Amino acid sequence: MSKKTCMLYREVKDILSPSISRKNISDYKIIFREDLSPVQIYYPNIDVELDKISIYIHGREICSDLYEEYALKTNNIVILIDYSKETYLEDLDLIVNYIIKELHKAKISYKSISLVGDFTGSDIIFELSSKIDKKIFDEMDKILISPIEDDLSKYEFSNTLVLSNNEEQVSNDKMEYHLLKESLYDFIHDMDIVTNEKIYKYILDFIER
Repeated sequence: MSKKTCMLYREVKDILSPSISRKNISDYKIIFREDLSPVQIYYPNIDVELDKISIYIHGREICSDLYEEYALKTNNIVILIDYSKETYLEDLDLIVNYIIKELHKAKISYKSISLVGDFTGSDIIFELSSKIDKKIFDEMDKILISPIEDDLSKYEFSNTLVLSNNEEQVSNDKMEYHLLKESLYDFIHDMDIVTNEKIYKYILDFIER
């Protein structure tokens, strides 16, 4: 197998100190092998210190409105990794590890980095747990929105919030688990303001704890 390497077109310090107005930047890309993996950046309000990062693993589809609102509501920079090509999905762990390493080199603590996933993206985070250094993974917050995996009890993750509509799901005491009546599909697709406010309260209470 050929050697796998990652690098950024632009440096992480450019993400943390953007010289342009804070809005979605579409021209970040991860150079992976000889291919490119798109990375979209979403910023919080202009007066917020840029020291908290959410690495977002999307579900089956990309919902830009969600990531923009997530950045604004949580005061996090959101780094969305587009893994729509199968080759990116196969090596997503290398791309995520690279981003975590570069953020840490830029003086962002692991505790200030969150892994966030919705639907199949949450299940990808379960897979990533064995491919990221355990100490680093444990330090980071994990926010799992509507994971598809039924048996969560086998994943003894610390610093983890799970929001679910699945009544058959089994969790464990280490995770902060909430079985919700509000539709997480509506939340992801920004279909109901009241639902969004209720769910963001869970997320904000968790990240501000």
